[in-house]
Amino acid sequence: MALITSLLSKPKSLAGNPIDWVSTHRYHHQFCDSDRDPHSPIEGFWFSHMSWLFDTDTVVERCGEPTNVGDLRQQPFYKFLQGTYILHPIALGVLLYALGGFPFLVWGMGVRIVWVYHITWLVNSACHVWGKQAWNTGDLSRNNWWVALLAFGEGWHNNHHAFEYSARHGLEWWQLDMTWKRAFRKRQRSCTRRVVIEALRKLLVCTNEGHGKPSYIVTPIVEARRVTPGVVLELTSHRTPT
Repeated sequence: MALITSLLSKPKSLAGNPIDWVSTHRYHHQFCDSDRDPHSPIEGFWFSHMSWLFDTDTVVERCGEPTNVGDLRQQPFYKFLQGTYILHPIALGVLLYALGGFPFLVWGMGVRIVWVYHITWLVNSACHVWGKQAWNTGDLSRNNWWVALLAFGEGWHNNHHAFEYSARHGLEWWQLDMTWKRAFRKRQRSCTRRVVIEALRKLLVCTNEGHGKPSYIVTPIVEARRVTPGVVLELTSHRTPT
């Protein structure tokens, strides 16, 4: 239910349908902070923040057609969201106007969407410019605490680039990650301790086969000094191509 709610919230926020969004995101990881990255600050902070969105052909020109989401195109739910994308914000706008008139429409659509837009874009821009790198991921990704507060945990961006298949971004006990805690609280209690600790203490091979991306090995080089359920402290790593 949490996953479905999250997926439905993107069309309502005019953030794009999941298929297109995932395609761009996968290309970002594949070509991160290179000339082919769809939104890298190597071309300027404002380009990575929002300017890239105004050129509708930029992703195709840099990365090619969205051929990296074949798995999603086979799923009816994602196809439904793609085909009905524009109907979701229209329906929400009509509902808000019916409930509270023009003020509800202004705050519930206009102000909310602009606010969420810029918070989302800060992950692409600020988190590749300011902050700290706990993991040497070979790109400019940073852990940025104030973006993490605004984006409910998405600001721990260097963690995300080190472990891009993990839904959890906040690895330290003090790294607030409300997205993880809300969606995976029950799973976190039962399996996070075992999965996270075992994975980080061994060589963790991250691959993205089929999308032209080389394999990487993420190796913890400092052992965890203290462990509490679901939390690993004092971790650093290096990341090198295999």
